[in-house]
Amino acid sequence: RIARAMVTKFAMSDAIGPLKFEDASETGLVGNEYSEEFARQIDVEVQKILKEAFQTSSDILKENEDLLHKISEALVLKETLEKEEFEEMFAGKAIVVKSWK
Repeated sequence: RIARAMVTKFAMSDAIGPLKFEDASETGLVGNEYSEEFARQIDVEVQKILKEAFQTSSDILKENEDLLHKISEALVLKETLEKEEFEEMFAGKAIVVKSWK
C-alpha cells in the first residue's frame, strides 16, 4: 500500500510524474479513474520501488551481518537489551551480557 501511495498519491515516480490518482476502493465508484494501460504502468513503478527497497534492506543486512549475529546472540542470552547496550554494540564496543536465567 505504501509503495502504491508513493506512486499514485505522492508523485514519487519519475515515470508517472506529478499526478495524483485514487482507485475505486477509495472513491466508492465502479472502476478506476485511469486506464488499464496506466494501471499497468503504476504496477510497474510499484514493483520497481519494492525491488529497490528489498535490495537496499538486503544490502544493509549483509553489510552488518556480524553485528546482527552479535545482537542476536546477546538477545538469546539476555532476552532484552537496554538502549545503551544496543548503542554500544552498534558503535562496535564490547559489552558484557549476563544471562537473564
